[in-house]
Amino acid sequence: MKKLSAKYTSEMEQAQLLYSEKYGIIESMRIKNRMVYYTSYPSQGQDKKITYKITVDLENLEEIERTELKRYYKKGEVNMCL
Repeated sequence: MKKLSAKYTSEMEQAQLLYSEKYGIIESMRIKNRMVYYTSYPSQGQDKKITYKITVDLENLEEIERTELKRYYKKGEVNMCL
């Protein structure tokens, strides 16, 4: 397994912090050059609560994938969208 340089790792940590501050993300994890976090949307009327797993490319600071989970994931409440 190729080890990432300290400078590259520091740049990715900085990018994760910038993206998190910009979008109000409290809890996330970084895997190489990608950040993954969960976010939940509360139920409104007949609608059910929804949780998404979101993947962000830290080199471009762009969301690259948003997957709706089959079940509500309580961990997403930390980054809840109101």
